[in-house]
Amino acid sequence: MKRIFMLFFVLCGGMALWAQQQKELVVVYATSNDGFVNIRQQPSAKSKIIGKVFPMFHGIGNGVLRERGQKWDKVSVGNITGWVNNKYIAYMSWYTHEGDTILITNKDNIPIYTISYAEEGEMPVFTYVKKETILADKFQEQGDYYVLITGHDNLFIRKQDVKLIIKE
Repeated sequence: MKRIFMLFFVLCGGMALWAQQQKELVVVYATSNDGFVNIRQQPSAKSKIIGKVFPMFHGIGNGVLRERGQKWDKVSVGNITGWVNNKYIAYMSWYTHEGDTILITNKDNIPIYTISYAEEGEMPVFTYVKKETILADKFQEQGDYYVLITGHDNLFIRKQDVKLIIKE
């Protein structure tokens, strides 16, 4: 019995350490036949529904992965953070481990922007990310922004909010 508890604590500790080290912008989107995936308050199908993750729209998912688990992933959509069954979502990342230069945030609560189709002017915030989050190694420069390229639309981050790390 002690061995089972020890194994459990080692596995939990390893998952917690992996989660702490996992600071990469990963966007999620629904792949279910329903056209959405429920976000739940707790990682359980019986838990209260607090939001939804929708399919990819204009080339971008609408949720951001916060923590990965075996069956349930913690995600954020707007100001809602909860749990989704990960067999119904897919992941997008702009960090391929192949690029020569990596974009990393240099402050906490950095906004990442997307395009608004409702009005001209300032871009709406897609999500916020923490300091030292790896954003991309495939990107383009556009004025005061770096652009994370998707199939249709793009995500934007201000150049002042990131640092460039050149791989050796």
